[in-house]
Amino acid sequence: GEIVIRASSFLSNESENHGGALYLDCAPTCTITNTTFFDNRAATYGGAISCGGGVSANNVTFASNSAGGHGGALFGGGYTVRNSIFVDNSAGNPWNQAYSCGETGAGDHVLQWRSDRGDAGIDPCVSDPLAADPLLDIPKDNGGPTFTMMPGVDSPVLSAGTGCEPVDQRGETRNVDACDLGAVERF
Repeated sequence: GEIVIRASSFLSNESENHGGALYLDCAPTCTITNTTFFDNRAATYGGAISCGGGVSANNVTFASNSAGGHGGALFGGGYTVRNSIFVDNSAGNPWNQAYSCGETGAGDHVLQWRSDRGDAGIDPCVSDPLAADPLLDIPKDNGGPTFTMMPGVDSPVLSAGTGCEPVDQRGETRNVDACDLGAVERF
């Protein structure tokens, strides 16, 4: 059946194999919205998520996740990512590949950033991501039932999305036509 994950935080989880936070079999699909993945680690693939395909993510934040092989944030094929942030994810392979995602997927309105390089990195998660520092705070209580990473007042993620979820991870209303990228809308 379909797997739906929303308004959640996956913080500092670890796997001795694949999928530091989640190892999913998306048959037929997995839908992830308004969710934060921070500091999750996998020994092999998919620091935050390892999946066989079919992941659809909207308004998700992937920050500081790592994998020993490929896909510091997301590993698997056939995914779609919209209105999301990938920042400072890493992979331990010797080729410096697939730091955030194991391959380029479908989607739009995605920011991707590597602070150590000062750019989006060499392997984009989607075609033509926005390359800029999202200026995110650490995960903390910004209201709502789960920790979130609030973008700064000058963040390039502000009002950079479209077709967004109607509320953010905290349950706060969004402007669906011009929302902030990632799981939380700046207050």
